[in-house]
Amino acid sequence: MNFNIARELKAIRIRNNLRMEDVAKDNEMALETLRRYEKNAENVPIKTLQKLLDYYKVDHYIFFKNVCEYTHEEKEG
Repeated sequence: MNFNIARELKAIRIRNNLRMEDVAKDNEMALETLRRYEKNAENVPIKTLQKLLDYYKVDHYIFFKNVCEYTHEEKEG
């Protein structure tokens, strides 16, 4: 599921036409850290995830619903 969290974080950023550099700067994190979160969200602290979702103005319930749908699709496929 961590990969799906990473995939959804990246998808949200892209849908919002945001550059990684801007998101990292606005959230006071290193670009490499954000890059790592978008590749494999294994080590995203929950507070950081919350901060990013708030920054993107994404409802937390919708975010995790999308993550679970990815997981469900992978298991069926």
